[in-house]
Amino acid sequence: MNKGYQIRRRIDHQVTEKLESMGYIVLRFWEHEINGNLNECVNKVTAKAGFQGS
Repeated sequence: MNKGYQIRRRIDHQVTEKLESMGYIVLRFWEHEINGNLNECVNKVTAKAGFQGS
């Protein structure tokens, strides 16, 4: 892994911890996940939000 990637991951982790401490639920998706299977990403969001899929 390159150093830039490691720094971004550490920052993402810190931001996630801060948001969760404020009561937010954090979901992260890679661009290829969204482009490759949008329905699965939407299902994860709706499941976390407590909605049932159709």
